[in-house]
Amino acid sequence: MINPEHYNIVDFQFIDDTRCLRPLHESVDPDLYESPDDAQLKQVDELKELLVQMFSKAGWEGDGDINCIFVPPCLFGGEDGWTQIIYHVKQSNNGISWLAIPRSMNLSMPKGLFST
Repeated sequence: MINPEHYNIVDFQFIDDTRCLRPLHESVDPDLYESPDDAQLKQVDELKELLVQMFSKAGWEGDGDINCIFVPPCLFGGEDGWTQIIYHVKQSNNGISWLAIPRSMNLSMPKGLFST
């Protein structure tokens, strides 16, 4: 399970091209592309609840579906060949995207963008 202390929450206006978004269940186990079993679905529900708390604390109003973005290591200076996962939700009432970005990712973001 993820640790909220290892993530920054960012609000961003706007991510309208959602082709990079994958279903949340794919972030729990890479083998869940087809049909997850009950134990795996429980993990997804627990992850979703934790993300709901993290996004809500930062100001998300609670609407929209939580998804994930898999970022290849070449885009953040990773050396082990594994992707990093950014969690995303697009608030449906005004289109604001909320992102949970691992603090370990070496990204260049404008100062003041992180809300936590």
